[in-house]
Amino acid sequence: MLFIKSILKRAIMETNDYSYGIVPLRLSGADYEILLSKSKRYDYFQIAKGHKEHRETNIQAAIRELQEETGHSPTMFLGVDGWTNDQTLASPIDPIIYVFTSKKGRPIRKHVIYYIALVEKTGEIADTEEVEFVQWFPLNRETGNMLLHRENIEHYNNFILHKLNPHL
Repeated sequence: MLFIKSILKRAIMETNDYSYGIVPLRLSGADYEILLSKSKRYDYFQIAKGHKEHRETNIQAAIRELQEETGHSPTMFLGVDGWTNDQTLASPIDPIIYVFTSKKGRPIRKHVIYYIALVEKTGEIADTEEVEFVQWFPLNRETGNMLLHRENIEHYNNFILHKLNPHL
């Protein structure tokens, strides 16, 4: 009974936190490459993401974060019916959901929602405090292993890699 009370108390105290991002791709021959950002703070590679600003839609937040953290913009989005240049038809892939403890000791249930897009360079990295540089990598399992946290690696393999290269 104490165990159930502990789970219920934790669920009640949890705060939901949402981030939005674009999985940035380009074609290199017949294969996809993914653009990863090198974090200055944590010394690892990541897919650009962040929080919504006032009155932004989910996809607008994802596009803004991509532009700020990579200097790239989407040209085509993966939707339910394939590739489209209409951002309103972009379809998010299954989210990453995990719980972590904040610096204040409170449980946070993190939801990371990604869209997949083909991108092109349109500017420079604006968020230079967070991002050291960006780099293109082959879309394969080895690249996924460069990400930090088990949840990110599993999500990359199960939802990003599999969606674009189901035979891998």
